[in-house]
Amino acid sequence: MEPIQLAKKTIEDLYAKYADNPYMFAKTHNYVCFQLPTILENIQKTHVERQNRNDQLVSEQDSFIHTFLNSNQYFYAPTTERFFHYDGVQYRVFTEDAILHHVLTTITRERNQLMCRKPQTKVYIMKRIKENLLLKTIPESATIQAVLEALVPAVFAKKPEAKYFLTVAGDNLLKKVGDQIHFVSAKAKPFLKELATISQLLIGQNPAASFKHKYYEHEYQDCRLVKVQDAVAQEHVWKPIIQTYGLDLLCVAAHYSHRYESGDAFLQNDDSLAEYVLYLSKNTQKTLVGQFVDEYLQLLRKDRAPSLGEDGPSQSSKSISWTNMQYLWRQFLQSKHLPNVMFQNTLKTNLIDHLDDRYDVGQDIFLDITSKYLPAVQRFVSFWESTMVATIDTLAEYEVDEISTLYKQWCGPGAVSMNDTKILDLIRFYYPNVEIDGDKYILNMRCRLWDKSLDIQVSLDALRESNTPALSLIIPDTIDEFGTIAEPQAVEPNKKITVYDAYAFYRKFYEGKKLLVSKVYFERYLQDLSSV
Repeated sequence: MEPIQLAKKTIEDLYAKYADNPYMFAKTHNYVCFQLPTILENIQKTHVERQNRNDQLVSEQDSFIHTFLNSNQYFYAPTTERFFHYDGVQYRVFTEDAILHHVLTTITRERNQLMCRKPQTKVYIMKRIKENLLLKTIPESATIQAVLEALVPAVFAKKPEAKYFLTVAGDNLLKKVGDQIHFVSAKAKPFLKELATISQLLIGQNPAASFKHKYYEHEYQDCRLVKVQDAVAQEHVWKPIIQTYGLDLLCVAAHYSHRYESGDAFLQNDDSLAEYVLYLSKNTQKTLVGQFVDEYLQLLRKDRAPSLGEDGPSQSSKSISWTNMQYLWRQFLQSKHLPNVMFQNTLKTNLIDHLDDRYDVGQDIFLDITSKYLPAVQRFVSFWESTMVATIDTLAEYEVDEISTLYKQWCGPGAVSMNDTKILDLIRFYYPNVEIDGDKYILNMRCRLWDKSLDIQVSLDALRESNTPALSLIIPDTIDEFGTIAEPQAVEPNKKITVYDAYAFYRKFYEGKKLLVSKVYFERYLQDLSSV
């Protein structure tokens, strides 16, 4: 039945029902004819007002949400369920409670008309924030430049190198790397490890997943090279960067990955950087060995008569031992900032194939070959073998620059000095058992050219015998708890001589000598002497 027909029937039924009841008949008639139209009109008016009010509140709510989210950049990481806030300069971790408090106080302060819709408004805003993924953020220029300035030159020499690193880190965050391997110096390992730890904690992704420090027979075509500064090995260099810009770095990395699409695509903007990064991918083991031979070796006319020493066959000046060949290969890799991309047996096999029949299996040498880089190496090895002796004496230590000076003295006039880096490299390769502390000290080794302890003792003996007005006392045998040397039998019993005075006398005593022990070593010697 149609609504109008149903209504008519209902009214007719009511009139019929109360036809014999004058009171109810009159009430029904009055209600239908006079009250019902007014009631319906009021209902309609109330409904319209409520609808208009609701529309206004919805509009006000939408306006507030839009304004709030535009004025306050909040982001979300679904993996870790963490929230973040970006002020246009730096990203910060934010809690959900802090965001809700911000929303509600802003409504109270700025939009009183939304007080009745606080619960719905905060739900809508949190839903919208959770759709703002942190890894899709677009940092401002100020943030990008701050990150680049932090990385250059502390970690990377140039901005393009830093940008490439960031793009690759972003590729890792967004899982776009595939099978690619990015080789980087082991010196960067602590930096990358800390960055990965922060990233896993905050957003649940590893930006360093594709970075490797050692070669494990990876396909060259999948290999990329990332160059870093040596200073990245120092914690005081990279730690402030992670602490201050760690989250910003991750956001910029994700942004660069979106912007440039991938690390390889970024290289299209810089040919010189691409030449280095893609170096391995454009070579094979054979071509790499060929470059090494061309740049580091000189092939001579074949002469298989080995030189004979007192103890039998020895290496001649026209041959290179396998050990020296490995060192030259190491130098070749370092000169091109390459990791060790070939195992020793593979390298040896490729060298033998490339050099025809110049390898002598019995002597383990390559015959009729020289290298312009080898004489300096052999000279240092000769110096070390003839002057350095291992010892268990804890005072037997030398600074690397002291070794450099001793080596130059040993070589004689016209000798070319060797820098600390080169010396450390030679010692680590040829004498791996020698203990080195902090790339500065050579421990448990004594040099026949300079006995540091003996020098100190001679100066102390001279000080004991000194009767000059400035030092009219005898050097003591003990040091008191305050680091002062005291001597009961001094010429002037009431006087004391400090370690500083003793060291000053030592320097004066050996005035003009090129090598003097440091004050730290001098104090260690005196402490060791007093403990005997």
